[in-house]
Amino acid sequence: MREFLDTNPNTKCIVKCNKFSDVEVYYEQLNDEFNVLAIHEKYSGDPRDNVKSTVPANLKNSEYEVIIHQRKLDEGVDIPQAKLLILTYPVSSGRELVQTIGRVVRIYGDIEPKVLEFEHNTNEKMWKNYRCFDTSLNSDTAVKKFIASLDASNLIELYLEAFPDVSYYGNRFLSKFDLNTFFC
Repeated sequence: MREFLDTNPNTKCIVKCNKFSDVEVYYEQLNDEFNVLAIHEKYSGDPRDNVKSTVPANLKNSEYEVIIHQRKLDEGVDIPQAKLLILTYPVSSGRELVQTIGRVVRIYGDIEPKVLEFEHNTNEKMWKNYRCFDTSLNSDTAVKKFIASLDASNLIELYLEAFPDVSYYGNRFLSKFDLNTFFC
């Protein structure tokens, strides 16, 4: 962390934690060496200047080098100087991961963002899958095809259309399922 922040002056590091106890652990580990801000709703009423229960206004222009949080910076917070992200746990969804990484991929000079994760590579695998998905949307046709795939009834119809009118399954012959008669 120190090397990255020293090599890239005026940048910030975001440490994303899974629970409040993790926020506390990282705060204790980093507070002596870095200008740290920890954000969690459990800090409401805490007298320390560098712990907050809500995201301070104008955080991007603050002096904080390291911002530790649990789901406080995932969406709607613009900190272009945040170029280093530490993921301390496997996030729960692709959407959460994309939003989280979105905090550090914003343009800020020519500094390349860096994402680190501890003791697992689940987030990296999910990110690679997202990048493959994102790359696959390379034309209007591909986008329309993807949007059509979100319609569950359309998917079922396409699935059923692929089957022959009569098929052998298990130990008997079966006619193709007719979705229209099922709902009548």
